[in-house]
Amino acid sequence: MKRFFIFLTIFLCFSFSAFGQQTFTEGALEFDATKGHHVNHGIFWKTGVNYGSFFWEAWVKPYPNAQYIISDGYGGAHTLLFGFVGGTSRLPLAGNIWSNATNSAISFGTDESVPVNEWCHVAVGWDGANIVTYINGIPSGIVPYSGQRSTSPSSGGAGVLFIGGSNHSNFNGKIARVRGFEGNIPMETLLASFTPEKYFRSSFLKSNGDIVTAAFLVDYSTQSKTYADLSLGFNGVNHVGVLSRDIDGGTFGYKPNFSTDLPTWSEGPITPPTYTPSSVSVPTGAIIYDSFNRQDTFWNNDGLGAAFGIINNTRVKRRWLGTYINQWGIFGEKAFNGGNHIFPVYVETGMSNMDVRVTRTAGAFSSGRIGVVYRYQDDNNYGFVTTVDNLIYLVEKVNGQYALTATGVQSTLWYVLQVVANGNSVRVLCNGVQVISTTTNNLLTATKAGIIGSAGTGERFDDFTVYIP
Repeated sequence: MKRFFIFLTIFLCFSFSAFGQQTFTEGALEFDATKGHHVNHGIFWKTGVNYGSFFWEAWVKPYPNAQYIISDGYGGAHTLLFGFVGGTSRLPLAGNIWSNATNSAISFGTDESVPVNEWCHVAVGWDGANIVTYINGIPSGIVPYSGQRSTSPSSGGAGVLFIGGSNHSNFNGKIARVRGFEGNIPMETLLASFTPEKYFRSSFLKSNGDIVTAAFLVDYSTQSKTYADLSLGFNGVNHVGVLSRDIDGGTFGYKPNFSTDLPTWSEGPITPPTYTPSSVSVPTGAIIYDSFNRQDTFWNNDGLGAAFGIINNTRVKRRWLGTYINQWGIFGEKAFNGGNHIFPVYVETGMSNMDVRVTRTAGAFSSGRIGVVYRYQDDNNYGFVTTVDNLIYLVEKVNGQYALTATGVQSTLWYVLQVVANGNSVRVLCNGVQVISTTTNNLLTATKAGIIGSAGTGERFDDFTVYIP
């Protein structure tokens, strides 16, 4: 028996690797929301079952007014409802899961959004503690939740898996492939960024040695009249998809309405968008400035890149550095930390007296916490200011030991967080209003400045600026 399991593991690893290397025709299904286009994959979730953790993902190219990508039924209660909030230029993600225990929907979403007419990877997962929503593998919305998850006990197509919407709020655009995990998640933690697979595998080995198997996998990149579920079968059942549309907006139950006017297969590869940076003007008097107005790291793989430095009135590049710089990147023209290591990233300023500023936000689905680093010497010696809930903390780390002082501050809207270190004086300002003032004889000669944060709280950094105080 032991030999059998060893053989099975080797076979699965080989098979999954081979699957991931297959070459697909680069195409997708194109959905017209005005015609109710969708794909009906039949009964998937059962009523009366308390479902556990999950992770669902898709490659999509939304057009204006795109909405549902994945939905359980078409009533008000869903084991999973996931898609976009319709709009004409940029689209945030949104959705909900249903709890029979509280008879309520638990909503989730993102404060960030994606442009229309561009390919992107979207995902949502729940590990029993947090519902995390992702854009291009970057955590973009976090909702704490530790309850249960189930489908509606009533009608409304309960338990039917629809891709592209059902009889309302349909997706508008292209969907290339969809994969779902039920009862597990395919990564070690949800609170970190990841690199999405271009071609989804049905199963693979996690780094801890566990074999993770998809509950659902469909690839629409090849032309067909029906689409097979390429997973090993959820609850022992594969869920073939039938191209469908809703003609009259009625409740059509589980039977699709056949028509020649169905979602159409369209050629066209998943390609990076053309990025046009927003105009950037270095603030008057700044010696270091970074607007972070660069293409998302997901597409250019350049990390944080470089800030602008001004030396003798000449613009030069100041490369971002740090022990864990490789886990930082750009998303939505803001900087973010995609990993779980909370260490600074920094640039050289050339001076120990400095006025360091960064802009932050707190949205509905992220804490908006940020940290401004001043007088960085090394990972054991630096000062920083950070926001936690409605407090601002001024912290010194000296020889690896922390010391802090704090004061209250409102933290619900965009604002500029600022620390001014001049000699032994250190002041902290929020939107130009002083909230902390103290003196210190530590770190008086350190000349670097930067930012600090973690993926697990959804920080976003904008307009990093250093002035001479």
